[in-house]
Amino acid sequence: TRPFNRPSQFLIILALALSSAAWPAGSSCAAQRDASPSLSDPLPHAYPQDDLTPLYEKAARYILEQTGYDKKKGHCFVFGAAQGRLAYEIAQRSDLYLFATEQDKEKVHSARDTLLKAKMYGNRITLHHGTLDKLRYSDYGAALVVSDTVMSQGRCSGSAAEMYRMVRPHGGVALIGQPRDCPNKLKRAHLEQWLTQGKLDYEISEDKNGLWARIERGPLAGAGEWTKMWGDLGNTACSLD
Repeated sequence: TRPFNRPSQFLIILALALSSAAWPAGSSCAAQRDASPSLSDPLPHAYPQDDLTPLYEKAARYILEQTGYDKKKGHCFVFGAAQGRLAYEIAQRSDLYLFATEQDKEKVHSARDTLLKAKMYGNRITLHHGTLDKLRYSDYGAALVVSDTVMSQGRCSGSAAEMYRMVRPHGGVALIGQPRDCPNKLKRAHLEQWLTQGKLDYEISEDKNGLWARIERGPLAGAGEWTKMWGDLGNTACSLD
């Protein structure tokens, strides 16, 4: 066979080889690909219909509507995943990919099993076991940060500063709290003390939607802008950061 005369010829052939048409029907690779639901597919119900179900549904709707992520894509971090129910309800109502840390190893295993049965674990939601005082992730990893632990247990665990470290610059937001009528009620003084210890600027709302703290991150100090293909209208191909 003749060698490839141009790199582009090799790339075209490689792309064709890796396309879905290259996988024969019935192959294990094709079956695995088809088994993964798209974001628009209705997801099977994973958790029991109990008294907590409407609370989690209400919390997920409120979080997404208040942050705009009912219509946007991105990554959401769950700071304290508990049994994974808040992550599940958010995934049901958005195009977000969720990753989470939970301190209780048994809860992590239980939540993984439940989400696997619902065909959501690994493609929409990922859970890790670890401490909430020192997270295993790099800075600014999420556009949205929430907490199931705060909602379900009514207490703030771990470091508020570590929670905030995950919020991305220039529009990232953390919305921490719970809707009304949760069995374990979150006290406003406790929430404010936790956030103050983390030296965070926040806004608290307490109304018919429940008790919620909103923490946003603006642009980083010294950050520049790259608004056009070549930097700016003058095509400078550089930024001022």
